[in-house]
Amino acid sequence: MAEKSILIIDDDQALVAAIKEGLETLGFRVAAAFDGLQGVLQAHQARPDAVMLDFNMPAGGGAGVYERLRSSTVTAQTPIVFLTAATVDEVKKVIRSTPNTYFLKKPISVTQLRKVLDKILGGAGGVPSSNTRPIVLGPAPAPAGGDFAGLGGVPPPPQPLAGPAAPPAPGRRTPTASMPLPPLAAASPAPFSGFGPGAPAPAPVSGGLEGQVHSFDLRVSYADTDRLGIVYYGTYLRYFEAGRTEFLRALGLRYRDLEMERRLFLPAVECRAQYVVPCRYDDQLRVKTWLSWLGPASVCFQNEVLNRDEGDRVVARGFTRHAVLNEQWKPARLPADVKQRLTPFVKTDS
Repeated sequence: MAEKSILIIDDDQALVAAIKEGLETLGFRVAAAFDGLQGVLQAHQARPDAVMLDFNMPAGGGAGVYERLRSSTVTAQTPIVFLTAATVDEVKKVIRSTPNTYFLKKPISVTQLRKVLDKILGGAGGVPSSNTRPIVLGPAPAPAGGDFAGLGGVPPPPQPLAGPAAPPAPGRRTPTASMPLPPLAAASPAPFSGFGPGAPAPAPVSGGLEGQVHSFDLRVSYADTDRLGIVYYGTYLRYFEAGRTEFLRALGLRYRDLEMERRLFLPAVECRAQYVVPCRYDDQLRVKTWLSWLGPASVCFQNEVLNRDEGDRVVARGFTRHAVLNEQWKPARLPADVKQRLTPFVKTDS
């Protein structure tokens, strides 16, 4: 029997890895996408036999991805299995359910996967591996919690993304006086959350705010290096992402709360990096992050990575620009309290 293909669209990489392993033991070919736009693109290009979709995805949510897939003639009839911690009734309130739409409540098991896919596809995808073992597919536990020469200087302030925010969907929580930001001094460690997909970001060793700049230290792991034994160039983008997230966390702004409470998302729309000198396994690095631009509907961050083992030598610099979008993928203005919290930390002399 020819292998059948499954596309997983979920931003939780640990969960995706577990689901992928479970499906492959059942004989399926598996691809993964870690954000909605990538998932829609892969679904149109690869035309999988079924899609497994996280309901609570960033940048528009699983409901938005589902609507795009159902609106396309290419994927309108593709079986879609929602993976969700919510109830089926809660999910059905915000989607156009069709006969080829299914639901699995997290955490899930390989046995559950087998049953639902047998129902959808009429049998296993291929010949299961002889060394299959039970796998629980639940959410991963949360861990405890200068100069820009060479890149042409700081880019000019981007043009604001015009357009009012769309009205919130029925039942959504919206920012109110009952949801104020915590006092700055009350910011506390919380589970790591990034701005988007990618390999798991490094856990900060130490750090904090120094004026308008946030710093944290980390050590290079084997997974961060390439065949040449130096830090892979793409790894620095994860370092930058960790820096952005920890910078906001230090201000009492958890990105997870922006998504869940405010229904605001910050996808990257521009990214640049300059690699000065290489780093290697076990080097201790310091990642510095600051806010260089704050517009009505966009924010810009700059990063600098230093090698602590070489006297704080600069090894890389980076820049990212992010749009502010609502869950309908439309430009949205930053809430007044969020902008008030960020404004004093805009470093204009970088």
